[in-house]
Amino acid sequence: MLGIGSIAKKIKYRSCERLVTYTGNEITFSDAAIKAGPLSIDLGTFSKNIKEIVKVPELLIALDTHQYFFCCQASDLKDDNPLKDECIRIRLITISSITTLHTLLCIPKPDKQMKTEINKWIINTTKLSNYCIEQLKPRKNKTQTKNIEKIDQLLNNNENEPKKSQKDQIQALMAEQGINVDEMNEAVQILKE
Repeated sequence: MLGIGSIAKKIKYRSCERLVTYTGNEITFSDAAIKAGPLSIDLGTFSKNIKEIVKVPELLIALDTHQYFFCCQASDLKDDNPLKDECIRIRLITISSITTLHTLLCIPKPDKQMKTEINKWIINTTKLSNYCIEQLKPRKNKTQTKNIEKIDQLLNNNENEPKKSQKDQIQALMAEQGINVDEMNEAVQILKE
């Protein structure tokens, strides 16, 4: 799998683009998301052994949409805007997740270990996708935010569980992708130079 710095170097001079195409049973990864050249993978071969693969296309397309929107948002912001760094971080984490799936799907014979790893990827990707959606929502005033948080807690039965800060959520997502803070900061600087 590509390191986050390598991903940043690959996408540095490219305009915002979609990295994944899904048609029927086939997923095509662009070369920005993987090591060398575009690659197409037929999910049909995996779906016979790994039933969870049916969840992959919609999550993958959602991730690709998120990374594209965060790229567009970051390119519209001035360099001194802290939101620009946040958009870049989220985009890099998202591309890292896409790269992780690509690596998993390149395993020649689907097996039990692959099934476990794809399940883990689905769980982590769902968290990442939900986080991206939250970041793309319009901001509300403090009273509206507190009311929404109370409703979320009631719906999720997590009344005693404190809500994670945005920084904590990003760090948890980075940890799930195996990205440390120094690597991420270096990758953000690569893209900002």
